[in-house]
Amino acid sequence: AHAVGEIIGAGIVPAALELMDQASDLIRRSSQGVSWEHALFEMWSLAALAQLGRFKELRERAQQTMRDAEQRDDRYLTRNCCLGQATLAWLAEDRADWAMKMAERAIAWSPEEYTTQHYHHYLTSAQALLYKGDVAAADERSVREWPRLKDNLFLGAPCVRDELLHLRG
Repeated sequence: AHAVGEIIGAGIVPAALELMDQASDLIRRSSQGVSWEHALFEMWSLAALAQLGRFKELRERAQQTMRDAEQRDDRYLTRNCCLGQATLAWLAEDRADWAMKMAERAIAWSPEEYTTQHYHHYLTSAQALLYKGDVAAADERSVREWPRLKDNLFLGAPCVRDELLHLRG
């Protein structure tokens, strides 16, 4: 947690957010058929806003991004708004049940093999359960999910491992 605080405090996350927004804008303006790349930058930008605690901006941006994605029937981008740190926007609106419903819809669009979407689904589920005060269910979910996270090497990436350990703690 100390290292994460240093990274955020040193301005790395805000700088990364600015660069992701610039890259996303370039992609949008430069060509057609790059929605996948735009979706990745948007997902990372939403996660950065959550890490920075800029929840009002996160909420507004997540809502707008989701409206845009659904209007274009962009399931990948919609899924990115419904899984992972971006879903703190929905918890900030006191919409934990809606966040879980959207997360279930999003994971249904994902491949069966364990992917980052499954990791982000776990984050969403555990955070929503904790928000609702169901600590036992969140712990049960963590215990059930941990072997899959370990088997798929998510615990080997320091920033992901730190995020997971923080959530589980």
